[in-house]
Amino acid sequence: MLLSFGVSWGSVALADGVRETNYQQGRLETTHTLIGSLRPEHSLDVRSRDGVIRAVGGSDVAEGNPLSIVKETDGRRAIVLHFDKAACAVGIQVSIKWGQPSNSVPIDFEFFDRDGRTIDVQHRWPAIGTTRQAYQSESVSYAFSAVRVSSPTEWLERISGVWMMPCSMAVS
Repeated sequence: MLLSFGVSWGSVALADGVRETNYQQGRLETTHTLIGSLRPEHSLDVRSRDGVIRAVGGSDVAEGNPLSIVKETDGRRAIVLHFDKAACAVGIQVSIKWGQPSNSVPIDFEFFDRDGRTIDVQHRWPAIGTTRQAYQSESVSYAFSAVRVSSPTEWLERISGVWMMPCSMAVS
């Protein structure tokens, strides 16, 4: 059976359109995944095996990669995840370098519509080491096409374990 949530790509008002959810809800049969670790200081432009998720980092973000809907990083260490399908949920493992007190490194998760407008921003201060972060849109009206994971500090080490659940997904 195919469940389809119709998505309107019209103007999205800035609101609390995204909320935290359980990372464990991302299952292989319902998600697209990006394998490997991504470091914000490296220039990168990689895709998931199925081509649905694209990650851009380093100077590719800072220089306004023409394929990127997110044009600036505001001097922050950042990795941008782009989705070829409307996303209603995303999971990301975030690694913070050792050497700072736990829960002291600010990490922002900024969600964008396909025109590059901000839908929502979630501010977090994860524990040192690797933590699992997951977010879902409150409704399909807040479906997102990109997520920027960024920090104003050098303590954001990498992201990994990325999964994305499209707003239209097959279920049994």
